[in-house]
Amino acid sequence: MKLITLLDTIKDKTFTWYDNANGTILREFSGFEYPSTNNSFQDLPSRLGAYYSASKFSTRRLSWQGDLVGSSIFTNRRLMLAPMSQDALKLLKFTTYDDLDLQCEVAIDKVTFPYTNSIHTFLIEAIAADWRFYSQSLSEKEFGITDLLGGTSIPTSIPIDLNNDGIADDNIVVNAGDEDTFPIITITGAGTNFVVGNSANNQSFSLNVELAAGEEVVIDCKNRTVMFGSTNLFDAFDGDFIMLESGDNTIAFSCTGDGVDTSIKFEYRSAYRGI
Repeated sequence: MKLITLLDTIKDKTFTWYDNANGTILREFSGFEYPSTNNSFQDLPSRLGAYYSASKFSTRRLSWQGDLVGSSIFTNRRLMLAPMSQDALKLLKFTTYDDLDLQCEVAIDKVTFPYTNSIHTFLIEAIAADWRFYSQSLSEKEFGITDLLGGTSIPTSIPIDLNNDGIADDNIVVNAGDEDTFPIITITGAGTNFVVGNSANNQSFSLNVELAAGEEVVIDCKNRTVMFGSTNLFDAFDGDFIMLESGDNTIAFSCTGDGVDTSIKFEYRSAYRGI
């Protein structure tokens, strides 16, 4: 890795490690020692869906090490406060040698930081609850009601041929990574009986709710929430919490009503399985 930054947002602390080529306070920088995935398939008793959850959302262990070189022992100790704090998940950001800016949330599992007079060798081990690495850049795509070639009404079987008022690729959402990712979907009214489908993976859902012009429902596909402001609309949701596959995802979006100002927005981070 060319750059690793650990952010403790609760305590507003940041610690950044550079590689040796940058001539900074680190030397013998090794990057991630074992970015391995724990593919657990064990079932958990009395918990429905545990087999699926364990196989799809397994953890990833990470470690990185180096030497802190400096004349001030107290400064080096303060620098380690961010990784040594154990009270919350931390955001781990890093840049790969092929210039991908990626991130993941981690819990610090172990910090080895033995006392020496001038050179302080450290080893940090962390666990990421989600094994995917995500882009640091948040992507966004917004468009209106999609029209089906031939006048076919939605809902219909997926995959389907789509266009959107003749605008090429307007309803295509691109995941630049090599792994599925979870979008946050915002539907803006007016309309009712909304239907959304992804022809890339045949996933779709319907939202049986009536929205006035400008009203919004936010569907968080990773955390599986459906919110209208502070109101939970989970009971109005039926179907899949859509994921975006690697590459192009052609989205179908329809509702009952004129749909003139109706729109759908996808916010997501491209996901990667490795580095």
